[in-house]
Amino acid sequence: MEGGAAKKLTEAQRQQIAEIRQVGEAKKAEVKIMMDDKLRKLAETAAAPEVVTKTRREFQDQIDKIERDTDAKAEKVKRG
Repeated sequence: MEGGAAKKLTEAQRQQIAEIRQVGEAKKAEVKIMMDDKLRKLAETAAAPEVVTKTRREFQDQIDKIERDTDAKAEKVKRG
């Protein structure tokens, strides 16, 4: 925070941030379920290692975006 002083969050802000984080975790769980399913199907079809690597990277990119979005939303609430 500016000037090194930490702004105390209100109860409403804490609840909003908790909800934002909960939604983010749910979205990440959904992506992980889809990834596991996709990787299982790729294993069943003996997909090339490059395809598996690309798929993992794509899912990780989705998870990273969810985390960035979640953090940005939480930060916005903190700033008021």
